[in-house]
Amino acid sequence: MSESQKIRIAIADDFTMIRQALDTLLTKQDDIVLVGEASDGFEALDLVRKKEVDVLLMEPLIPKKDGIDLTKDIISLERNVRILILTMDKTSHNAFRMLRAGAMGWLPKTVDLEQILEAIRTVHSGKVYLPPELQRSFAERYVRPESISNPEEQLSDREFQVMRLLAQGNTNREISQMLYVGVKTIDTHRANLLRKLGLRNNSDLTRFAIQNGFVKF
Repeated sequence: MSESQKIRIAIADDFTMIRQALDTLLTKQDDIVLVGEASDGFEALDLVRKKEVDVLLMEPLIPKKDGIDLTKDIISLERNVRILILTMDKTSHNAFRMLRAGAMGWLPKTVDLEQILEAIRTVHSGKVYLPPELQRSFAERYVRPESISNPEEQLSDREFQVMRLLAQGNTNREISQMLYVGVKTIDTHRANLLRKLGLRNNSDLTRFAIQNGFVKF
């Protein structure tokens, strides 16, 4: 197979060992070529701008740029990049949000190589890839939507982003600079978060985010 026919893969993950392991595994495949790596959201966006990437393997909890915003930014470039989420996060609500933002697939990092390869080839062909457990969760969500009672489901994508950034220890001013909005807007999002989640302060918010796998440390 010629180089031009191979699936061009890029990896965006802040853990060097993960990138190295994926590099070793993927480069052994005859139909795959690795074209670049990124350790944070800004590097990932720059990589997609500069390189021809078919499939981006991305950890959505990557530093410096929220996974939802990063996905939307990459989609807006209109470079036909398929985004495949590969993450330690096993929560279905995060998967819902990332797929809604434009990702084509979602995999936990606990899967074996064959499943990763299957997912890469599936999203490269233009189809959505979900593991069986998420397929069941999606079916439950759309067949019986009244059964969904998790309070985080009430959050808008922006509120969800603000929650994660607050839980990571960022101030309202720092978050406003990251998201290019006014501090008062972040104040409003924070107030709405506490109200919707039934929490009292940032400590409660941080605890909630950690317990539900919305942030990692």
